[in-house]
Amino acid sequence: MSNDLKCPNCTTINPATNSVCKQCGINLKSAIETAMVVAQEHFANAIAMLRSADEGKIDDALKLNAASEVALAIKKSSAPFPSAHALLATLWNELGNDDRAELHADIALKENPYEFRAQLIKIDLTLKGVKIINLRPGDFVYFDRENYGKDAVDQVFGKVVGSAFGTVSKSIGTIFAAGSAVASQNKFVNEVEKLISIYKINCAKETDRDEYLMMAETMLGLADMLFKEPSMRSIRNKVWMAVAETVPVKLYQAGNDKEIQNVRRRAEGRLALVAVPK
Repeated sequence: MSNDLKCPNCTTINPATNSVCKQCGINLKSAIETAMVVAQEHFANAIAMLRSADEGKIDDALKLNAASEVALAIKKSSAPFPSAHALLATLWNELGNDDRAELHADIALKENPYEFRAQLIKIDLTLKGVKIINLRPGDFVYFDRENYGKDAVDQVFGKVVGSAFGTVSKSIGTIFAAGSAVASQNKFVNEVEKLISIYKINCAKETDRDEYLMMAETMLGLADMLFKEPSMRSIRNKVWMAVAETVPVKLYQAGNDKEIQNVRRRAEGRLALVAVPK
């Protein structure tokens, strides 16, 4: 990633060594800090809108308002904001615009290759015309307003409500059988493999507890969705195995956490359930 600085005032790209913009002369440090605060406030507004809604009451008007706030956050930001792109991808997915959803998911993953939610959208989009992710109040993210000094990518953490995956009306096998089955399955499996990798890397980092539980619950939800599909047995088991065997080291150092133990035990139990008796 380039260390060049984009001037928030005139958008001119400046060398990282510049203290003032070479085009408009504004103080870059103070302008960038101000721009980030404004961007983060727009992002916080979007999160507040979504979290204030009653269960099942996130209608298209609310999604559009929240998406507009996120778009402003991205526009005002003077630094990469992958979490904002991931949220905008989710909202575009909810609004039925697959092209826009994929565009922002790709930007999020380019800015942060370990953006878990953006990869969820990539998975969702492989199942043409079938939404497998439900957006509910609190499901996506909350915003830590007290940490303005951190990088934008560290401002957002997960808020656990449960798995992000909803109930699919048709089986995965039926969905794939409707079109180019082999190509669709291969693309789906490839995107899930990427999610597993992202999950493992995030677990090895200083992952927030709620963020870990959101990821683990979502991984379980994804694998459970594939439970009855013979063609998905291998990737399903890989997802369960990742949850069962990947220890969030930084969180375990703070002591045993029953919720963390429970989610891993559930994954281990599912693997035992489908194992061939010896």
